Formats: sequence, structure tokens, C-alpha cells
Amino acid sequence: MLVVALAAAALWNFGTFPSKQAGDEANWVGTARFFLVLFVRHDVSIESWPDSYWTRTQPMIPRYIMGGWLWARGLPFEHLDPNYDHRRKWFSNVEAGKAPDQGTLTEVRLPMRGLAALSALLVYGVVRALAGPVGGATAALLFMGSPYLKLHLVRAMGEPPFIVFLLATLLAAVLMLRRPDRARALGWRSALAVGSLLGLAFASKLTAIVAIVGVVAWGAWATFGPLVRARLLATGSDPHPDAAAPAASGSLQPVWWRPLAWALATIALVYAVFVLTNPFLYRDPVGRTLLLFQNRQQEMAQQAEIDPSRAVPELGQRVQRVIKFSLFEDTWGDSTLRRPLEALLAVVGLLWLVWKGVRWRPGAESLLLLWALGFFAAVSLGLGYVLDHYFVPTATLGLVVGGVGVGWTADAAWRRTMSAVRRRQAPDVPHRAHLPLSS
Repeated sequence: MLVVALAAAALWNFGTFPSKQAGDEANWVGTARFFLVLFVRHDVSIESWPDSYWTRTQPMIPRYIMGGWLWARGLPFEHLDPNYDHRRKWFSNVEAGKAPDQGTLTEVRLPMRGLAALSALLVYGVVRALAGPVGGATAALLFMGSPYLKLHLVRAMGEPPFIVFLLATLLAAVLMLRRPDRARALGWRSALAVGSLLGLAFASKLTAIVAIVGVVAWGAWATFGPLVRARLLATGSDPHPDAAAPAASGSLQPVWWRPLAWALATIALVYAVFVLTNPFLYRDPVGRTLLLFQNRQQEMAQQAEIDPSRAVPELGQRVQRVIKFSLFEDTWGDSTLRRPLEALLAVVGLLWLVWKGVRWRPGAESLLLLWALGFFAAVSLGLGYVLDHYFVPTATLGLVVGGVGVGWTADAAWRRTMSAVRRRQAPDVPHRAHLPLSS
């Protein structure tokens, strides 16, 4: 019933939210014709996938979703020119064929609204699996109530599919890592599920590289952490006892390398999905993948030169902006209560994650900790030029972290309360020394 209620609220919330047109939407919709090239004409020739700005600038999954939806609805879009002129108004670009008309834009936003609603349910699922329904519902409601996330997740851009696949990957990984039998959990089925979903996230936005690094880091941690622990136990110098770790080197499983092997197999599948979804990469997968990242760096440098007011040269300023726009500004707490509620919950959640996640043998909490810290650090380091939608992944993960903080805090408070109630209700048994001998 809770999931149904959240689904209805999410559909209404994202389905009715109005959002002003953004020039980037014209770029995405204007390149949605790649769907026709690949899926309708089955054309992977070099002429149809040349080395050009539009094949370099972003991965293809969002374009396929937009193009597939418009094609299924019978709306023409192949004639659109993606070279939106930001110096002119939207209607002027529509007249010049460089932006979709309002009817087409409204139509192509429909799948994005659906993906945004699905994202809210995935936020609930991730937090629910880690910290219970109270934290899950809190995170999902704050996600739905964020004016910032609503603004960007209903637009025809790369963020809605990216966030859906990123959260779906995290949910699949959390469910897998919370299984009691770790050896069976780290098998080919879980690698297939996590790798496919993360591959689709990577094929939606290059920012998913942070999650990829996080998976590899988790695999290395889970592999070598117990080995280091066993070595410290053997020398008697372990400063941090951990009940989850093996008691001695002899208790290590014979497949101690399984977590790292699982992580590497998962990442191999991620890259396979990434390449298969983009025919531009077929002729030189590694070289052209590097080309995509280099192109993004060059784009941000050029944008900073054109508009220095949005440039952020100093690292301290970047960190400040990432925290501000992810946790403070245009959140539900900021817009409704005028209080930094999300930032407070994120701090509580981070403290809980450090407490629960820093273990010799890491689990689901450790993966979330790596992802959260990784995204905040990577976005801060790479933020040479500020665009509003750059903070969608950090704002989303901030709410997930805050949700687990609420869930674990509520659970701890409930346990302490029930423990106190039981102690009060327990009968007063006299001490054995004062009982009569006949007893």
C-alpha cells in the first residue's frame, strides 16, 4: 500500500509539474534521429555515425528513448536541427527548425516524467532495503518535493534516464550484498544485473564513471580488507576489532578473490553495454571512449571562456557550490520550511554510513558510502563551469544518504524505547539469597 501511494504521488507530482523550455532540450531532441538510424534503418555505417560534435558530446541512450517515443507516437522529428541558437528566444528557434514546437516538446517529455516518477520509487527501494520503510518514505517524499529535481527530471535531457539506471544499479547491488550467502550473491547473475544497469547508466551520462570506479573500489576493499585483517590478527596488532571479519587467516574462504573478480566482471559488462549501444564507438572503442571524455573537458573549458561568470576556477568554490546546490538551495526544506533539512539529514546519514560501512569486510552500506563520497568529490573536482543540471546526481544521492540516516535513527530510537518498556513491565523477582529454603 505504501508503494502504491508513493507511485501515485510521484506520477501526479512529476506528471503535472510545469518546466520552462531549456536550450539543451532542443539539442537532445534534435539528435533523437539517431534512433531512426540504428533501430529503424539498422545503419551502423561510418557515414551515419561520423566523428562529429553530436556523436562526441553525449552517449546515446537518452536519444534512443526520445526518438523511440516520438517514432511510436508517429510524430516527425528527423527534420529538426540540433544546433539551438542560445542568443535567440525559443519560438525563434522553432521557426528556424532548431527547436521542437511546444506540442512535440510536451510529447517527448512524457517518458521523462515517467522516468522521474520511477526514480522516486527507486529512491524508496534503495533506502527501504538498507534502513526500513520510514527512511525510504522520507527520502522518496523529499525527492518528490524538491523543486530542483522536479525542474530537471521532467525535461527532455539525459538526466532522467541516467538517474533511473543509476538508482536501479544501486538497488540491485544493495539487494545482492544484503543476501546472507555472500559467495552465492557474488555470482554471474548479480554481475549480469548490476553490469547491465550500470552500463545503461554509463550509456546515458558519462558521469556514471564515478559509480564504475566505486564498484571496483568496493571489490578491492572486499578482497584485500579481510587479508589485511588476518595479517593484523596474526601479528596481534589489529587496533579495530570487527566481528564480521574472519577470526584468523585459516578461516579465510578459498575464493578470497571472488569480490574483486565479481567487480571486474561487472565492469567488463558495463563497458560492453556502453559500446554496443553506440555505433560511433565500434571502430575504435577505447580510443573513441577517451575522445568522449576529452570532448567534455574541452566543452567545459570553451564554455568557461565564453561565459566567465559561470566559471569556477578554485577547488574551494567548487566544493562550496556542489554542497550548496545539492543540499541547501531549491530543496523541499529550503522552499517550504526555509530550513536546511536535507543538509542536516545528509550529515546524520553520512555519520551512520561511516559507522556501519567502514568494515574490514564491506557490505551494501560501504558501497553507498563510496558512491556518495565519490560523486560529491568528482563533481567538485570537475566543476570548471556551472550549469544548473550538473548537481542532479549529488542531490539525489544526498537524499538517499539522508533517508538511511532517518531510517537507522528511527530504528535505534524504537529499539531503545521498546527495551525501556520491557524493563518497566518485567516483574520484580527477588534476589535468590532472600528466597525461603523450601523454594
